[in-house]
Amino acid sequence: MRFGPFWNALLRAGIHGPEVDKWLHHEKMTFQYMGDMLTPPEPRVGGRRVYHPIGRSSSGVIDPTFMIGADPFGAGDPDHGRMMRWYWEQQGKPSPDCMGTTGGRDLSLTLLAFSKLPAESSAVPPLRSRRWEGMGAIFRSQVGSEYESNIVFRHDPFAWNLYEANNGALYFYGKGAPLLPRFGGYWMGQKGQPTLMSVPFGNRVLFADGMHDQDWTNGLGTMQTFASLGVLADYADGRTLDGAWWRGTLFAKDLNRDDPVYLLVRDDVTRANVASALHWWVLSKAVQPEGIEQPGVVLLKGTDETWLANMGKNWRDAPVLAGQLQYFTGQCGVDLDLFIATPSAPNIITDAAGVSAHAPYNNNPRMYEFQQLVRIEQPAGKTSYLTLLAPRWPGSPVPVYRTIAEGTGVAVTRKDGEDRLFLCQHPVTYTDKLVRFAGQAGFARIGGAAPLRLMVLDGSISAGGITLATASSAALVYDGKTITVYCPKDARNVTVKRSGKMNRVKVTMVQE
Repeated sequence: MRFGPFWNALLRAGIHGPEVDKWLHHEKMTFQYMGDMLTPPEPRVGGRRVYHPIGRSSSGVIDPTFMIGADPFGAGDPDHGRMMRWYWEQQGKPSPDCMGTTGGRDLSLTLLAFSKLPAESSAVPPLRSRRWEGMGAIFRSQVGSEYESNIVFRHDPFAWNLYEANNGALYFYGKGAPLLPRFGGYWMGQKGQPTLMSVPFGNRVLFADGMHDQDWTNGLGTMQTFASLGVLADYADGRTLDGAWWRGTLFAKDLNRDDPVYLLVRDDVTRANVASALHWWVLSKAVQPEGIEQPGVVLLKGTDETWLANMGKNWRDAPVLAGQLQYFTGQCGVDLDLFIATPSAPNIITDAAGVSAHAPYNNNPRMYEFQQLVRIEQPAGKTSYLTLLAPRWPGSPVPVYRTIAEGTGVAVTRKDGEDRLFLCQHPVTYTDKLVRFAGQAGFARIGGAAPLRLMVLDGSISAGGITLATASSAALVYDGKTITVYCPKDARNVTVKRSGKMNRVKVTMVQE
Protein backbone atom coordinates (compact mmCIF):
# COMPACT_ATOMS: atom_id res chain seq x y z
CA MET A 1 0.00 0.00 0.00
CA ARG A 2 2.76 2.42 0.87
CA PHE A 3 4.78 1.57 -2.25
CA GLY A 4 2.00 2.42 -4.70
CA PRO A 5 2.00 6.20 -4.23
CA PHE A 6 5.78 6.36 -4.72
CA TRP A 7 5.47 4.43 -7.96
CA ASN A 8 2.82 6.88 -9.14
CA ALA A 9 4.99 9.80 -8.05
CA LEU A 10 7.81 8.58 -10.31
CA LEU A 11 5.52 8.18 -13.27
CA ARG A 12 3.90 11.57 -12.81
CA ALA A 13 7.29 13.19 -12.47
CA GLY A 14 8.14 11.94 -15.96
CA ILE A 15 10.32 9.02 -14.93
CA HIS A 16 8.99 6.24 -17.15
CA GLY A 17 11.82 3.77 -16.82
CA PRO A 18 11.24 2.02 -13.47
CA GLU A 19 11.13 -1.72 -13.91
CA VAL A 20 7.75 -3.28 -13.33
CA ASP A 21 7.80 -5.15 -10.05
CA LYS A 22 8.21 -8.85 -10.82
CA TRP A 23 6.10 -9.57 -7.76
CA LEU A 24 3.21 -7.47 -9.03
CA HIS A 25 0.81 -10.41 -9.09
CA HIS A 26 1.42 -10.90 -5.35
CA GLU A 27 0.58 -7.27 -4.70
CA LYS A 28 -2.62 -7.58 -6.73
CA MET A 29 -3.57 -10.67 -4.76
CA THR A 30 -3.02 -8.73 -1.55
CA PHE A 31 -5.64 -6.20 -2.60
CA GLN A 32 -8.01 -9.01 -3.58
CA TYR A 33 -7.46 -10.55 -0.16
CA MET A 34 -8.35 -7.25 1.48
CA GLY A 35 -11.54 -7.18 -0.57
CA ASP A 36 -12.41 -10.62 0.71
CA MET A 37 -12.06 -9.31 4.26
CA LEU A 38 -15.05 -7.01 3.71
CA THR A 39 -18.27 -7.69 5.59
CA PRO A 40 -21.74 -7.57 4.07
CA PRO A 41 -23.18 -4.03 4.05
CA GLU A 42 -22.83 -3.03 7.70
CA PRO A 43 -26.06 -1.49 9.09
CA ARG A 44 -24.15 0.17 11.93
CA VAL A 45 -22.02 2.13 9.45
CA GLY A 46 -24.59 3.36 6.96
CA GLY A 47 -24.76 0.17 4.91
CA ARG A 48 -21.14 0.27 3.77
CA ARG A 49 -18.91 -2.77 3.71
CA VAL A 50 -16.20 -2.58 6.37
CA TYR A 51 -13.22 -4.74 7.25
CA HIS A 52 -13.60 -7.63 9.63
CA PRO A 53 -11.44 -6.40 12.55
CA ILE A 54 -9.40 -9.59 12.82
CA GLY A 55 -6.10 -7.76 13.29
CA ARG A 56 -5.01 -4.34 14.44
CA SER A 57 -8.28 -2.61 13.74
CA SER A 58 -11.43 -1.11 15.16
CA SER A 59 -14.90 -2.06 14.01
CA GLY A 60 -16.46 0.01 11.24
CA VAL A 61 -13.24 0.75 9.35
CA ILE A 62 -13.13 1.91 5.74
CA ASP A 63 -10.16 3.43 3.92
CA PRO A 64 -9.03 4.44 0.41
CA THR A 65 -6.80 1.40 -0.04
CA PHE A 66 -8.69 0.09 -3.06
CA MET A 67 -7.90 3.30 -4.95
CA ILE A 68 -4.26 2.24 -4.78
CA GLY A 69 -5.29 -1.28 -5.73
CA ALA A 70 -6.64 0.13 -8.98
CA ASP A 71 -3.82 2.60 -9.67
CA PRO A 72 -1.01 1.66 -10.01
CA PHE A 73 -1.53 -2.02 -9.21
CA GLY A 74 -4.40 -2.39 -11.64
CA ALA A 75 -2.60 -0.73 -14.53
CA GLY A 76 -2.97 -2.86 -17.64
CA ASP A 77 -5.50 -5.19 -16.00
CA PRO A 78 -9.03 -3.81 -16.56
CA ASP A 79 -10.73 -6.68 -14.72
CA HIS A 80 -8.62 -6.08 -11.61
CA GLY A 81 -9.22 -2.34 -11.85
CA ARG A 82 -12.98 -2.79 -12.09
CA MET A 83 -12.85 -5.13 -9.10
CA MET A 84 -11.00 -2.52 -7.07
CA ARG A 85 -13.55 0.12 -8.02
CA TRP A 86 -16.38 -2.21 -6.93
CA TYR A 87 -14.77 -2.62 -3.49
CA TRP A 88 -14.19 1.13 -3.25
CA GLU A 89 -17.82 1.89 -4.15
CA GLN A 90 -19.04 -0.70 -1.65
CA GLN A 91 -17.15 1.20 1.05
CA GLY A 92 -18.96 4.40 0.10
CA LYS A 93 -16.25 5.82 -2.21
CA PRO A 94 -14.06 6.95 0.70
CA SER A 95 -11.90 9.99 0.06
CA PRO A 96 -8.10 9.78 0.43
CA ASP A 97 -8.15 11.55 3.79
CA CYS A 98 -10.85 9.46 5.49
CA MET A 99 -8.25 7.69 7.66
CA GLY A 100 -6.23 10.76 8.55
CA THR A 101 -2.46 10.59 8.22
CA THR A 102 -1.72 7.40 10.13
CA GLY A 103 0.42 4.59 8.75
CA GLY A 104 2.07 6.60 6.00
CA ARG A 105 -1.21 7.71 4.46
CA ASP A 106 -0.09 11.33 4.71
CA LEU A 107 2.42 10.52 1.95
CA SER A 108 -0.29 9.39 -0.41
CA LEU A 109 -3.19 11.79 0.05
CA THR A 110 -2.41 14.16 -2.80
CA LEU A 111 -1.39 11.37 -5.15
CA LEU A 112 -4.49 9.35 -4.40
CA ALA A 113 -6.71 12.29 -5.14
CA PHE A 114 -5.62 11.97 -8.77
CA SER A 115 -5.72 8.17 -9.03
CA LYS A 116 -6.93 6.93 -12.38
CA LEU A 117 -9.78 4.74 -11.24
CA PRO A 118 -11.66 2.80 -13.91
CA ALA A 119 -14.92 4.43 -14.93
CA GLU A 120 -16.91 1.26 -14.26
CA SER A 121 -16.91 -1.33 -11.52
CA SER A 122 -17.33 -5.09 -11.85
CA ALA A 123 -20.73 -5.96 -13.29
CA VAL A 124 -20.95 -9.01 -11.02
CA PRO A 125 -19.98 -8.75 -7.33
CA PRO A 126 -16.50 -10.32 -7.04
CA LEU A 127 -17.03 -11.63 -3.51
CA ARG A 128 -17.34 -15.40 -3.17
CA SER A 129 -16.49 -18.23 -0.84
CA ARG A 130 -12.82 -19.09 -1.00
CA ARG A 131 -9.81 -20.52 0.78
CA TRP A 132 -6.96 -18.15 1.61
CA GLU A 133 -3.89 -20.15 2.58
CA GLY A 134 -2.20 -18.48 5.51
CA MET A 135 -5.49 -17.13 6.88
CA GLY A 136 -8.28 -19.68 6.60
CA ALA A 137 -11.59 -19.59 4.76
CA ILE A 138 -14.31 -17.16 3.74
CA PHE A 139 -17.91 -18.38 3.36
CA ARG A 140 -20.53 -16.27 1.58
CA SER A 141 -24.17 -16.60 0.58
CA GLN A 142 -26.50 -14.30 -1.39
CA VAL A 143 -23.85 -11.65 -2.09
CA GLY A 144 -25.44 -8.35 -3.08
CA SER A 145 -28.81 -9.06 -1.50
CA GLU A 146 -30.24 -7.46 1.64
CA TYR A 147 -29.93 -10.84 3.36
CA GLU A 148 -26.28 -11.56 2.54
CA SER A 149 -24.39 -13.86 4.92
CA ASN A 150 -20.65 -14.12 5.52
CA ILE A 151 -18.33 -16.12 7.76
CA VAL A 152 -14.63 -15.68 8.42
CA PHE A 153 -12.99 -18.85 9.77
CA ARG A 154 -9.39 -18.24 10.82
CA HIS A 155 -7.38 -21.42 10.88
CA ASP A 156 -3.86 -21.13 9.52
CA PRO A 157 -0.55 -19.86 10.88
CA PHE A 158 -0.31 -16.28 9.66
CA ALA A 159 0.69 -12.80 10.82
CA TRP A 160 2.98 -14.26 13.46
CA ASN A 161 2.91 -12.27 16.68
CA LEU A 162 0.14 -10.05 15.27
CA TYR A 163 -3.06 -11.17 16.99
CA GLU A 164 -3.02 -14.82 16.00
CA ALA A 165 -4.45 -15.31 19.49
CA ASN A 166 -7.83 -15.85 17.88
CA ASN A 167 -6.69 -18.38 15.33
CA GLY A 168 -9.33 -21.09 15.13
CA ALA A 169 -12.12 -18.59 15.76
CA LEU A 170 -14.98 -17.70 13.44
CA TYR A 171 -17.14 -14.62 12.95
CA PHE A 172 -20.63 -14.55 11.46
CA TYR A 173 -22.83 -12.05 9.64
CA GLY A 174 -26.21 -13.66 8.95
CA LYS A 175 -29.10 -12.45 6.79
CA GLY A 176 -27.50 -9.02 6.43
CA ALA A 177 -26.75 -8.41 10.11
CA PRO A 178 -23.68 -8.71 12.36
CA LEU A 179 -24.53 -11.58 14.73
CA LEU A 180 -21.18 -12.82 16.07
CA PRO A 181 -18.66 -10.22 14.87
CA ARG A 182 -15.08 -9.83 16.02
CA PHE A 183 -14.52 -7.21 18.71
CA GLY A 184 -12.66 -4.22 17.28
CA GLY A 185 -11.05 -3.15 20.54
CA TYR A 186 -7.35 -3.08 19.74
CA TRP A 187 -6.90 0.67 20.30
CA MET A 188 -9.11 0.95 23.38
CA GLY A 189 -6.25 0.34 25.81
CA GLN A 190 -5.32 3.95 25.09
CA LYS A 191 -8.65 4.91 26.65
CA GLY A 192 -8.18 2.77 29.76
CA GLN A 193 -10.47 0.02 28.46
CA PRO A 194 -9.98 -3.69 27.74
CA THR A 195 -8.66 -4.34 24.25
CA LEU A 196 -10.65 -7.59 23.98
CA MET A 197 -7.87 -9.03 21.83
CA SER A 198 -6.95 -12.07 23.94
CA VAL A 199 -8.13 -15.64 23.42
CA PRO A 200 -11.31 -15.59 25.59
CA PHE A 201 -12.83 -12.81 23.47
CA GLY A 202 -13.00 -14.92 20.33
CA ASN A 203 -15.58 -17.48 19.20
CA ARG A 204 -13.45 -20.51 19.97
CA VAL A 205 -12.43 -23.21 22.45
CA LEU A 206 -10.32 -22.56 25.55
CA PHE A 207 -8.49 -25.01 27.80
CA ALA A 208 -8.37 -24.72 31.58
CA ASP A 209 -4.60 -25.24 31.74
CA GLY A 210 -3.97 -22.08 29.75
CA MET A 211 -1.38 -21.59 27.07
CA HIS A 212 1.36 -24.02 26.13
CA ASP A 213 4.79 -22.63 25.30
CA GLN A 214 4.93 -24.33 21.93
CA ASP A 215 1.46 -23.13 20.97
CA TRP A 216 0.63 -20.16 23.15
CA THR A 217 -2.69 -19.47 21.50
CA ASN A 218 -4.02 -23.04 21.81
CA GLY A 219 -5.29 -22.34 18.32
CA LEU A 220 -2.31 -22.12 15.99
CA GLY A 221 -2.88 -24.81 13.42
CA THR A 222 -3.73 -25.53 9.82
CA MET A 223 -6.88 -25.86 7.77
CA GLN A 224 -7.11 -29.40 6.48
CA THR A 225 -10.23 -29.43 4.31
CA PHE A 226 -12.09 -26.79 2.33
CA ALA A 227 -15.00 -27.19 -0.06
CA SER A 228 -17.20 -24.58 -1.73
CA LEU A 229 -20.31 -26.10 -3.29
CA GLY A 230 -21.99 -23.35 -5.27
CA VAL A 231 -25.18 -21.81 -3.92
CA LEU A 232 -25.75 -24.70 -1.52
CA ALA A 233 -22.92 -25.17 0.97
CA ASP A 234 -19.40 -24.44 2.18
CA TYR A 235 -17.27 -26.61 4.45
CA ALA A 236 -13.91 -26.28 6.20
CA ASP A 237 -12.07 -27.92 9.07
CA GLY A 238 -8.73 -27.54 10.82
CA ARG A 239 -6.62 -28.90 13.63
CA THR A 240 -4.19 -27.24 16.03
CA LEU A 241 -0.50 -28.07 15.87
CA ASP A 242 -0.60 -29.95 19.16
CA GLY A 243 -3.60 -31.97 17.95
CA ALA A 244 -5.69 -31.01 20.96
CA TRP A 245 -8.48 -29.19 19.10
CA TRP A 246 -10.27 -30.00 15.86
CA ARG A 247 -12.92 -27.64 14.50
CA GLY A 248 -15.26 -28.38 11.60
CA THR A 249 -17.69 -25.89 10.05
CA LEU A 250 -20.63 -26.63 7.76
CA PHE A 251 -22.42 -23.69 6.15
CA ALA A 252 -25.84 -24.58 4.69
CA LYS A 253 -26.79 -21.66 2.45
CA ASP A 254 -30.12 -20.01 1.80
CA LEU A 255 -31.86 -19.74 -1.58
CA ASN A 256 -34.07 -16.76 -0.74
CA ARG A 257 -34.88 -14.31 2.04
CA ASP A 258 -37.11 -16.64 4.05
CA ASP A 259 -35.03 -19.76 3.53
CA PRO A 260 -33.00 -20.66 6.65
CA VAL A 261 -29.23 -20.31 6.59
CA TYR A 262 -27.35 -22.52 9.06
CA LEU A 263 -23.84 -22.62 10.48
CA LEU A 264 -23.07 -25.94 12.17
CA VAL A 265 -19.83 -26.03 14.18
CA ARG A 266 -18.19 -29.06 15.77
CA ASP A 267 -15.31 -28.82 18.24
CA ASP A 268 -13.44 -31.92 19.43
CA VAL A 269 -10.87 -31.58 22.22
CA THR A 270 -8.38 -34.24 23.27
CA ARG A 271 -6.14 -32.68 25.90
CA ALA A 272 -6.02 -35.28 28.68
CA ASN A 273 -7.24 -34.40 32.17
CA VAL A 274 -8.02 -30.80 31.22
CA ALA A 275 -11.39 -29.06 31.37
CA SER A 276 -12.46 -26.95 28.40
CA ALA A 277 -14.95 -24.27 27.44
CA LEU A 278 -16.45 -22.96 24.23
CA HIS A 279 -17.08 -19.21 23.85
CA TRP A 280 -19.71 -17.63 21.61
CA TRP A 281 -19.96 -13.81 21.57
CA VAL A 282 -23.35 -12.57 20.34
CA LEU A 283 -24.28 -9.01 19.36
CA SER A 284 -27.47 -9.20 21.41
CA LYS A 285 -29.95 -6.49 22.31
CA ALA A 286 -29.92 -7.70 25.92
CA VAL A 287 -26.48 -6.23 26.62
CA GLN A 288 -27.05 -2.94 24.78
CA PRO A 289 -30.80 -2.37 25.17
CA GLU A 290 -30.86 1.27 24.06
CA GLY A 291 -29.22 0.63 20.70
CA ILE A 292 -25.79 0.86 19.15
CA GLU A 293 -25.20 4.54 19.95
CA GLN A 294 -25.71 4.13 23.70
CA PRO A 295 -23.50 2.29 26.23
CA GLY A 296 -24.43 -1.18 27.41
CA VAL A 297 -24.67 -3.12 30.64
CA VAL A 298 -21.03 -3.23 31.79
CA LEU A 299 -18.50 -0.53 32.61
CA LEU A 300 -15.74 0.00 30.09
CA LYS A 301 -12.60 0.27 32.15
CA GLY A 302 -9.57 -1.79 33.13
CA THR A 303 -7.83 -4.47 31.11
CA ASP A 304 -8.62 -7.84 29.59
CA GLU A 305 -7.18 -9.41 32.74
CA THR A 306 -9.47 -7.31 34.95
CA TRP A 307 -12.52 -8.48 33.02
CA LEU A 308 -11.42 -12.11 32.98
CA ALA A 309 -10.80 -12.17 36.74
CA ASN A 310 -14.47 -11.26 37.16
CA MET A 311 -15.88 -13.37 34.32
CA GLY A 312 -19.51 -14.25 34.93
CA LYS A 313 -19.94 -11.27 37.26
CA ASN A 314 -19.16 -8.21 35.14
CA TRP A 315 -22.81 -8.03 34.08
CA ARG A 316 -24.54 -7.69 37.43
CA ASP A 317 -28.07 -8.42 36.20
CA ALA A 318 -27.15 -11.18 33.80
CA PRO A 319 -29.89 -13.76 33.21
CA VAL A 320 -29.42 -17.44 33.93
CA LEU A 321 -29.08 -19.39 30.69
CA ALA A 322 -30.15 -23.01 30.78
CA GLY A 323 -31.07 -25.62 28.21
CA GLN A 324 -29.99 -26.44 24.70
CA LEU A 325 -31.81 -23.66 22.81
CA GLN A 326 -30.84 -20.05 23.42
CA TYR A 327 -32.57 -17.19 21.63
CA PHE A 328 -31.05 -13.74 21.15
CA THR A 329 -32.72 -10.58 19.91
CA GLY A 330 -30.25 -8.99 17.53
CA GLN A 331 -29.19 -5.37 17.29
CA CYS A 332 -29.73 -4.99 13.56
CA GLY A 333 -33.05 -6.57 12.63
CA VAL A 334 -32.03 -10.23 12.63
CA ASP A 335 -32.28 -12.53 15.65
CA LEU A 336 -30.31 -15.69 16.43
CA ASP A 337 -31.17 -19.19 17.56
CA LEU A 338 -28.15 -20.87 19.18
CA PHE A 339 -28.81 -24.58 19.64
CA ILE A 340 -26.33 -26.57 21.72
CA ALA A 341 -26.65 -30.09 20.36
CA THR A 342 -23.68 -31.36 22.38
CA PRO A 343 -23.47 -31.31 25.37
CA SER A 344 -27.18 -32.03 25.74
CA ALA A 345 -27.31 -30.61 29.28
CA PRO A 346 -24.96 -27.63 28.92
CA ASN A 347 -23.46 -25.69 31.80
CA ILE A 348 -23.64 -22.08 30.59
CA ILE A 349 -22.14 -18.89 31.98
CA THR A 350 -23.10 -15.55 30.46
CA ASP A 351 -21.53 -12.12 30.72
CA ALA A 352 -20.94 -9.02 28.59
CA ALA A 353 -18.06 -6.91 27.29
CA GLY A 354 -17.86 -3.91 25.03
CA VAL A 355 -16.08 -1.18 23.12
CA SER A 356 -16.94 2.49 23.62
CA ALA A 357 -17.81 5.11 21.02
CA HIS A 358 -15.11 7.13 19.26
CA ALA A 359 -12.98 4.05 18.60
CA PRO A 360 -10.12 5.12 16.33
CA TYR A 361 -10.90 4.80 12.61
CA ASN A 362 -14.50 3.64 13.16
CA ASN A 363 -16.52 5.41 10.48
CA ASN A 364 -19.44 5.76 12.90
CA PRO A 365 -17.89 7.63 15.85
CA ARG A 366 -21.10 7.28 17.87
CA MET A 367 -21.09 3.48 17.71
CA TYR A 368 -20.69 1.40 20.86
CA GLU A 369 -20.32 -2.36 20.52
CA PHE A 370 -21.41 -4.64 23.37
CA GLN A 371 -21.61 -8.40 23.00
CA GLN A 372 -23.03 -11.15 25.18
CA LEU A 373 -20.88 -14.13 26.10
CA VAL A 374 -22.27 -17.66 25.98
CA ARG A 375 -19.63 -19.79 27.71
CA ILE A 376 -20.29 -23.54 27.58
CA GLU A 377 -18.15 -25.42 30.10
CA GLN A 378 -17.25 -29.11 30.20
CA PRO A 379 -15.08 -31.05 32.66
CA ALA A 380 -12.03 -33.08 31.72
CA GLY A 381 -12.98 -36.21 29.82
CA LYS A 382 -15.78 -34.56 27.84
CA THR A 383 -14.46 -34.15 24.35
CA SER A 384 -17.07 -32.68 21.99
CA TYR A 385 -19.19 -29.61 21.31
CA LEU A 386 -21.75 -29.29 18.51
CA THR A 387 -23.45 -25.92 17.99
CA LEU A 388 -26.02 -24.80 15.41
CA LEU A 389 -26.23 -21.06 14.72
CA ALA A 390 -29.43 -20.12 12.90
CA PRO A 391 -30.35 -16.50 12.06
CA ARG A 392 -34.09 -15.83 12.17
CA TRP A 393 -36.32 -12.92 11.28
CA PRO A 394 -38.02 -11.30 14.31
CA GLY A 395 -41.47 -12.72 14.91
CA SER A 396 -41.01 -15.70 12.62
CA PRO A 397 -42.07 -19.15 13.85
CA VAL A 398 -39.55 -20.85 16.12
CA PRO A 399 -38.36 -24.15 14.63
CA VAL A 400 -38.04 -27.28 16.74
CA TYR A 401 -34.42 -28.35 17.17
CA ARG A 402 -33.23 -31.69 18.51
CA THR A 403 -29.98 -33.64 18.75
CA ILE A 404 -29.66 -36.76 16.59
CA ALA A 405 -27.02 -39.27 15.49
CA GLU A 406 -25.56 -39.70 18.98
CA GLY A 407 -24.59 -36.06 19.26
CA THR A 408 -23.19 -35.62 15.75
CA GLY A 409 -26.26 -34.11 14.11
CA VAL A 410 -29.23 -31.77 14.44
CA ALA A 411 -32.80 -32.22 13.22
CA VAL A 412 -34.80 -29.07 12.50
CA THR A 413 -38.56 -29.08 12.05
CA ARG A 414 -39.81 -25.95 10.26
CA LYS A 415 -43.32 -24.88 9.36
CA ASP A 416 -42.57 -25.70 5.71
CA GLY A 417 -40.18 -28.62 5.96
CA GLU A 418 -37.48 -30.63 7.69
CA ASP A 419 -33.70 -30.38 7.86
CA ARG A 420 -31.07 -32.88 8.97
CA LEU A 421 -27.49 -31.68 9.44
CA PHE A 422 -24.45 -33.80 10.36
CA LEU A 423 -20.86 -32.99 11.29
CA CYS A 424 -18.07 -35.07 12.80
CA GLN A 425 -14.39 -35.68 12.10
CA HIS A 426 -15.06 -39.43 11.83
CA PRO A 427 -17.61 -41.33 9.69
CA VAL A 428 -21.18 -41.24 11.02
CA THR A 429 -24.20 -43.36 10.09
CA TYR A 430 -27.81 -42.37 10.72
CA THR A 431 -31.22 -43.35 9.40
CA ASP A 432 -34.74 -42.09 10.04
CA LYS A 433 -37.96 -41.99 7.99
CA LEU A 434 -36.68 -39.05 5.91
CA VAL A 435 -32.95 -39.54 5.43
CA ARG A 436 -30.17 -42.11 5.32
CA PHE A 437 -26.67 -40.76 5.93
CA ALA A 438 -23.16 -42.23 6.04
CA GLY A 439 -20.29 -39.78 5.96
CA GLN A 440 -18.30 -37.13 7.78
CA ALA A 441 -20.55 -34.12 7.15
CA GLY A 442 -23.69 -33.33 5.21
CA PHE A 443 -27.31 -32.32 5.20
CA ALA A 444 -30.73 -33.06 3.79
CA ARG A 445 -33.10 -30.10 3.46
CA ILE A 446 -36.64 -31.09 2.56
CA GLY A 447 -39.23 -28.49 1.54
CA GLY A 448 -39.16 -24.74 1.74
CA ALA A 449 -37.21 -22.90 -0.96
CA ALA A 450 -36.68 -26.15 -2.92
CA PRO A 451 -38.26 -29.60 -2.69
CA LEU A 452 -34.91 -31.22 -1.84
CA ARG A 453 -31.27 -30.30 -1.18
CA LEU A 454 -28.52 -32.78 -0.29
CA MET A 455 -24.87 -32.35 0.66
CA VAL A 456 -22.24 -34.88 1.71
CA LEU A 457 -18.54 -35.00 2.54
CA ASP A 458 -16.83 -38.36 1.98
CA GLY A 459 -19.88 -40.60 1.99
CA SER A 460 -23.49 -40.81 0.86
CA ILE A 461 -26.85 -39.30 1.74
CA SER A 462 -30.32 -40.34 0.57
CA ALA A 463 -33.70 -38.61 0.75
CA GLY A 464 -36.75 -38.17 -1.46
CA GLY A 465 -35.75 -40.87 -3.93
CA ILE A 466 -32.27 -39.45 -4.60
CA THR A 467 -28.90 -40.70 -3.33
CA LEU A 468 -25.80 -38.50 -3.58
CA ALA A 469 -22.41 -40.11 -3.00
CA THR A 470 -18.80 -39.00 -3.32
CA ALA A 471 -15.32 -39.73 -2.02
CA SER A 472 -14.76 -35.96 -1.67
CA SER A 473 -17.59 -33.39 -1.46
CA ALA A 474 -20.75 -32.63 -3.42
CA ALA A 475 -24.18 -31.04 -3.06
CA LEU A 476 -27.33 -31.05 -5.15
CA VAL A 477 -30.65 -29.28 -5.42
CA TYR A 478 -33.86 -30.67 -6.93
CA ASP A 479 -36.04 -27.71 -7.90
CA GLY A 480 -39.06 -29.74 -8.90
CA LYS A 481 -37.93 -30.13 -12.52
CA THR A 482 -34.20 -30.82 -12.65
CA ILE A 483 -31.34 -31.89 -10.39
CA THR A 484 -28.25 -29.68 -10.29
CA VAL A 485 -25.10 -31.09 -8.70
CA TYR A 486 -22.29 -28.85 -7.42
CA CYS A 487 -18.82 -30.26 -6.81
CA PRO A 488 -15.16 -29.18 -6.96
CA LYS A 489 -13.27 -29.66 -10.21
CA ASP A 490 -11.16 -32.35 -8.56
CA ALA A 491 -14.13 -34.16 -6.99
CA ARG A 492 -13.82 -37.93 -6.85
CA ASN A 493 -16.47 -40.50 -7.70
CA VAL A 494 -19.55 -38.27 -7.59
CA THR A 495 -22.69 -40.30 -8.29
CA VAL A 496 -26.40 -39.52 -8.26
CA LYS A 497 -28.81 -42.44 -8.05
CA ARG A 498 -32.55 -41.97 -8.56
CA SER A 499 -35.50 -44.19 -7.85
CA GLY A 500 -39.21 -44.12 -8.63
CA LYS A 501 -40.42 -40.97 -10.37
CA MET A 502 -36.99 -39.37 -9.92
CA ASN A 503 -35.59 -41.71 -12.60
CA ARG A 504 -36.96 -39.38 -15.28
CA VAL A 505 -35.38 -36.22 -13.83
CA LYS A 506 -32.48 -34.67 -15.74
CA VAL A 507 -29.17 -34.25 -13.87
CA THR A 508 -26.78 -31.34 -14.56
CA MET A 509 -23.26 -31.24 -13.13
CA VAL A 510 -21.59 -27.93 -12.17
CA GLN A 511 -17.89 -28.13 -11.29
CA GLU A 512 -16.31 -25.05 -9.68
